[in-house]
Amino acid sequence: RYQICREVCIPQQLDLALLLGPGEGELGAEAHSLALWDSRVPQANGQQALRIEAARLEPDTLSVWAQSELPWQAPLLSLVGPEGWVFETRGEAAPSAAGRRQFSASVRQEPWAKGSLDLSDIEIVVADAGRAVTALAGSLSEPAPVLRWTGLLVALGAALLGGFILNLMPCVLPVLSIKTLGFLGQSGTASAAVRRSFLATASGILVSFWLLAGLLLLIQALGGVATWGIQFQSPLFLLVMIAILLLFALNLFGLFDLPGIPGLGERSGAGRSQAFMTGMLATALATPCTAPFLGTAVAVALAASPLVTWLIFSGLGVGMALPYLAFAVAPNLTRLLPRPGPWMLWLKRSLALLLLGTALWLVTLLSALLRPEQARPPVDADLAAIAIPFDEAAIAQRVAEGQSVLVDVTARWCANCKVNEVLALARPKVIAALKEDQTLFMLADWTAPDPAIAAYLQQHGAVGIPFTAVYGPGQPDGLVLPVALTRPGQVLEALEAVR
Repeated sequence: RYQICREVCIPQQLDLALLLGPGEGELGAEAHSLALWDSRVPQANGQQALRIEAARLEPDTLSVWAQSELPWQAPLLSLVGPEGWVFETRGEAAPSAAGRRQFSASVRQEPWAKGSLDLSDIEIVVADAGRAVTALAGSLSEPAPVLRWTGLLVALGAALLGGFILNLMPCVLPVLSIKTLGFLGQSGTASAAVRRSFLATASGILVSFWLLAGLLLLIQALGGVATWGIQFQSPLFLLVMIAILLLFALNLFGLFDLPGIPGLGERSGAGRSQAFMTGMLATALATPCTAPFLGTAVAVALAASPLVTWLIFSGLGVGMALPYLAFAVAPNLTRLLPRPGPWMLWLKRSLALLLLGTALWLVTLLSALLRPEQARPPVDADLAAIAIPFDEAAIAQRVAEGQSVLVDVTARWCANCKVNEVLALARPKVIAALKEDQTLFMLADWTAPDPAIAAYLQQHGAVGIPFTAVYGPGQPDGLVLPVALTRPGQVLEALEAVR
């Protein structure tokens, strides 16, 4: 397949064959020319320090974003689509510094052509000074929204909603023990003290999100891959969290009194430092979860300027702090809560067990990081029995052999990953489908840092996990599944679509 271009490019196709007889085994006169032209054949996306990152199709325009680790010298965009569709690139191929570059092309349908155009029908080639990579537009992620004022407001709205929903995610459930006691401890307290306590907790949440934003920006500045929940790959972070949870749990059991911890001592209604710690702990334990709207907000934040990143993470913090801010604005709401009494002793002990369970879970994560060779796979035993290790290079080879490959990026600290596993991936019908001769289950364990998995996630524009994609002869560049898998049919339909 090739194109004839002048003012517009017209796709053409020819079938060529060359019969070669036995030779002398020596390089001929044309060997150098053949090798030169062979080197110019577009490589797989991400090779040669060049990557096509995103594509967006509008009624009469196709926009493409590509990233180069080397300075752009003579960038060129080439597009191949169905018969009857014509693409005309816009703008000059001027040199520029290394980094992200946007290309655009007008899209026109010939009068005689039929049907509609979809991203999955378009092959993209980006070339620059002897380098060239190719990708199917349908396998690429949508670019982050253009942050004009309206786009920024939409991103901030998603951040507020995502932050608020984090309060309902399973990662935060252990901290509900501290939250519950904190709320109950405010019953009958003076309004000014209630307001100060809840504002301190909201401040702890907001400061934690600012620290997280700074950490992710620092990782990006150092050339790393910044994603949501990445701190759970740090043994030091896990040790600190285990120590804090044990202190909280033992205090709830009444073994000693820490007046600076929220809701656990006689000064539970007045201590501001104690409430501040609650907010920070809640935020730290919330980060393994990916809530609705959260992915959109974080994707925009990590692709934007540091100022926008700070604004969006501030929105996430305010969203998560909304329940506390509501009580700070209307402290009289605490009068609706039940009065403290002897029953709270039983509640404290019950909730202490929940904190101990969380600490034990973090201990297993720490053990998996320190002794990975002794750790169990992070998935159900039935899935682990049919899994093969993650190898991005092997995906294309398997697909070329006619096989389908399901890639599941998961981690022991990812609560949403376990939900996906229980609701969809580990269901009998899905496991039966993955056991078929032409289907493979490839497991990418991201419990510990892994540059290959991080690069794979970045290639697909993922800001966190879970991440699931299916490859096959019908979709060699992959079909990305929704972050939240709620039924086996989503996986089975995807496997069928790529065959």
